[in-house]
Amino acid sequence: MSISDLETGQLHTFADFAAAAVPKNIAGVYTIWQGDRFVYVGIGGTRIRYTEPDDEAQPSRPVEGLHGRLKQHRNGDRSGDKFCIYVCDRFVLPSLTPDEIERLGTGDLSLDKLTRDWIHAHLAFRYIRTHSGDEARKIENEVKAGALTAGKPFLNPSP
Repeated sequence: MSISDLETGQLHTFADFAAAAVPKNIAGVYTIWQGDRFVYVGIGGTRIRYTEPDDEAQPSRPVEGLHGRLKQHRNGDRSGDKFCIYVCDRFVLPSLTPDEIERLGTGDLSLDKLTRDWIHAHLAFRYIRTHSGDEARKIENEVKAGALTAGKPFLNPSP
């Protein structure tokens, strides 16, 4: 896989996450798309180490790696997830009606659920496997700086 696969590789919807079959215990980089709009770049599995480049890591305790990171985004829970906070702030909150805002205040409506529903309805992702967390971070920084023809990501570009 190459960095260009983050822009032209197979696209997987968050609504059908299971079909993407993202492997567990791998490090990698992912990009998130709203149609043709490049929304976000991130990494997962930064603590995973391989003995051989094509091996699956054998951690001493279960590690979800890239799979777990994308699954976390899919769930829409804002606690501890900057991506979900960005989606909520930039896409979900501006679309709320006064009635929905009132229902949030009474606890009859959940921002996490609204964020999850928005992600499922509008976003898809691509990913590549890397040989280490250090390699993933290097690629992520390049992509944040505009390495893809799509330019910098909307939600988390580098300055």
